[in-house]
Amino acid sequence: MHTEHAHISGIGFITCALAHQGECDRRVDPVHGHQGIGGGLGAAPLYLLAKELLALGKGATAVLGFNKADEICLADELRALGVPVHIATLDGSAGTKGFVTDAIAAGKPEYDRFYTCGPLPMMKAVCQALDAPGDVSLEERMGCGAGFCYGCTVITASGPRRVCADGPVFDKKEVLW
Repeated sequence: MHTEHAHISGIGFITCALAHQGECDRRVDPVHGHQGIGGGLGAAPLYLLAKELLALGKGATAVLGFNKADEICLADELRALGVPVHIATLDGSAGTKGFVTDAIAAGKPEYDRFYTCGPLPMMKAVCQALDAPGDVSLEERMGCGAGFCYGCTVITASGPRRVCADGPVFDKKEVLW
């Protein structure tokens, strides 16, 4: 029996939307490999995504990015799930020195789709560095959280979109950096 492989990397905030069963079914199947990319507190939703991927019979790998070693979180919890974890720190105090893109280049993971969250400059760099299809999870200040005020609007390839109502997850091609 063939088990598909998911590769999850971390810096920023991937929302729980990706961790819901229906969302995973839509975004995960029938793709063979997955990579999540984020860091800092973004490890939390990556943990949820990894759990859902594993529940669907997908393999998972995590690449988590942080500024320094003492900021690393949820790496042990991911390992406890059986998820191999790769770390990138900006100061080189743990794992690969540099950004998550450096850790990805060093590890050369195989994947067909990626998921990313975190600071906009990081997500932009990830989307530009990776040729595979991908999803970005955006964070914007939200006035109402229901789409009425348009306070969280971002400009996309298909026009203005509300992060709270139309997202927060968008295809990487949709986001205009």
